[in-house]
Amino acid sequence: MKVDISLIHTMNKKMVLEMIRERGPIYKAEIARLTGLSIPTVIKITDELTEHGLVRTIGKGLSSGGKPPQLLKFAAERYAIIGVDVGTTNINCVLMDLAANILCQYTTPTIVSDPSDQVIERIIQSIERVMTMPQSSMQHILGIGVGMPGLLEDGVVLFSPDFHWEQVDLIGRLRARFDLPIQIHNVTRAMAMGERWFGHGRGDVNSFICVNLGYGIGAALYLDGQIFNGGSGTSGELGHMTVDGEGPICACGRKGCLESLAAGNAIAKRAKREMAEGRRFSITPACHAAELEAKDVFLAAANQDPLAMEIIHDTAEYIGTALANVITLLDPEVIILEGGLSRAGEPFIDEIRQVVKRFQMKYAGRNTRIVVSELGENAAAIGAATYLLQRLFDVGGDPGAI
Repeated sequence: MKVDISLIHTMNKKMVLEMIRERGPIYKAEIARLTGLSIPTVIKITDELTEHGLVRTIGKGLSSGGKPPQLLKFAAERYAIIGVDVGTTNINCVLMDLAANILCQYTTPTIVSDPSDQVIERIIQSIERVMTMPQSSMQHILGIGVGMPGLLEDGVVLFSPDFHWEQVDLIGRLRARFDLPIQIHNVTRAMAMGERWFGHGRGDVNSFICVNLGYGIGAALYLDGQIFNGGSGTSGELGHMTVDGEGPICACGRKGCLESLAAGNAIAKRAKREMAEGRRFSITPACHAAELEAKDVFLAAANQDPLAMEIIHDTAEYIGTALANVITLLDPEVIILEGGLSRAGEPFIDEIRQVVKRFQMKYAGRNTRIVVSELGENAAAIGAATYLLQRLFDVGGDPGAI
């Protein structure tokens, strides 16, 4: 059997780079001990990584009689990546370094009712705006990562219920404008990638589920050390699981999806419907019914408004029941809640946890933790950019091979 020496070398470079990133500052001898590689091999690899600018020396350790050993560190500041979160409310574009530090940022309204060409042009303009900011001129940009709601394949949006897009060649439009590597992924899978590198999914966590609770609802499964895409790439559509066959029509065209009952858009729609039917609702005077959003309902609930409390309680019931079923089926180590609803406050999250306890099968998922993402409102943009970072590691740290 023929051995591919170049492939082995790339894999070794990836292993060494991961070791330096996760454990640095670190000595070459320690890298050799932990990886099982020989000292000459480690020296060759670290020299290459230093040449690429991904590793730097930060000082020398104590000598035991010979030449003092050098301490190596991952040079996260050497390169930058653009990450774009295409949300239903805003397009959030960030420039981050390789440690997910945000260097600059630009946000603009999405206007989902516009034709896809206009929305894509707004995405392009957001990227161009970030690229012309002073912080960008001082960086070597590795590429662009985009998180987009819906079902995607090779950068083409097959179907996005939130945007009413079907067969939209998003990656083709972006490649026509930018001479950079581009990755486009489902927005919730992008969040999961960000969590794996920088959030609750890092370290020894081997299985977790990201649940995006925003205008819509989606999920991403990270199982046995990798993102699970499914047989046709459509895994994780938690929001389109039927939870009430007689429920409202969902944006996907079916009845009673979780998203149509418990997403941010659904919360606002229900409040408007209840108000139209004559129920009293204490919202801020400046907020007319047509402008009402989920955050207004949460604010009213915090002020003990009975209708708002009823809506939020029902929302927690729907979400908690769905999560209990997911836990019973998959038994993940962690469920990470993302999106605007996840930041609605601890009482809402705790109510979801209580519903999960009530409905999950006895002993099933007894070790599962439900946590809120620490990446905040930039989670999707960071995660989208992280796909480029993952690619950089996969090619052994060679920026030219991305």
